[in-house]
Amino acid sequence: MPLARLEPGEPGPGRPGQPARPARIVLYRRPLLARSENEEELADLILDVVVEEFARLLGLDPEIVDPGYGAD
Repeated sequence: MPLARLEPGEPGPGRPGQPARPARIVLYRRPLLARSENEEELADLILDVVVEEFARLLGLDPEIVDPGYGAD
């Protein structure tokens, strides 16, 4: 079961730099809650998922987006 989904934006018609629909990261609450035992784990998991999806959107490694990514 996925934890998140990335929806890339769509360019706006005739308006450079103005997207018709901006990019969006959708988090799935129930799978995230199922994988965490407490609020601290949930917060860490959400941060990791957002960093991973944002890095994917930008075409970067998650470690570049968040230098502390993956550190336990």
